[in-house]
Amino acid sequence: MKRHIYIQNQVLQIYRKLDVVSFPLDIDAVIKRHKNVRILSYQEFAKATQCSVSDVIKMCQSETGCTHYEPEKDRYLILYNDDGCVPGRILWTKAHELGHIVLKHFADIRCAKYATFAEEHPNGVLCADKTQIESEADAFASIVLCPFPMFKDLGVRTASDIGSTFGVSRQAAEISEVQYKEWLAHHRKTAWENDMRSLLYTDVEG
Repeated sequence: MKRHIYIQNQVLQIYRKLDVVSFPLDIDAVIKRHKNVRILSYQEFAKATQCSVSDVIKMCQSETGCTHYEPEKDRYLILYNDDGCVPGRILWTKAHELGHIVLKHFADIRCAKYATFAEEHPNGVLCADKTQIESEADAFASIVLCPFPMFKDLGVRTASDIGSTFGVSRQAAEISEVQYKEWLAHHRKTAWENDMRSLLYTDVEG
């Protein structure tokens, strides 16, 4: 089960630190605020390490992106594929990988290899399986890039509006539209929603 409230609160903290709330979200600027996180494209990493992009893909076990964690230095390296990917897909990949970091999926290095679900380690860290971890990172990316509480104020209603306003891919925009309609039908207004909207109002009024 995804930790919805925890994920929402992490997103709120990110927005509170923004100098200006504007869209599409400048995810590179958000990442740079994390002093122990570096980000490179697959192509940049391949050049720096004198290997091929295909080697990087094999290392990451992903065509789109991955995150490497050095527990000894508590340092992260986000890698993403910048070749042949639409900007919206790259934006999502960066946000997804940042989600792994912000949600502390690598807090225990043994968790980085996706330990068995609900396996509690001696240090008290509860590990989730790969499905949950990826689901949480996707939820983080969705909320941080396309925050539902701001849709109405920004005049966002359709998938086309979502794509043009938030810079996500067509596929992500279509999924977000469906989720937004479900959210409108079932959600109850929360303090988190009010806090997110107030940040947008503050920016507009300021």
